[in-house]
Amino acid sequence: MELMVQIVLSGSEAFGSPGIDTIKWQHPVRADDAVSLHFEVLRSSKSPSNRTGIVLSKSDLWNQNDRQVLTLQGTTLFDLTPAPRKK
Repeated sequence: MELMVQIVLSGSEAFGSPGIDTIKWQHPVRADDAVSLHFEVLRSSKSPSNRTGIVLSKSDLWNQNDRQVLTLQGTTLFDLTPAPRKK
């Protein structure tokens, strides 16, 4: 999850998730593993008020042996309201 936050969510206005649709651990992840993340946006839309962005995404995690260790699909909500201007 830290990898996803650093790569995907850092600097965004993400404020939550209604949940994860699917998660599958295919192989164990060990403390000394080096992992890489593949992140794909499957669908994006706006709420009727245009204040919230809704992103359905799929994340795949791979270890140093090119074995897929995790697949996850879920929805993230983003604030689309303009940030106040700094003076």
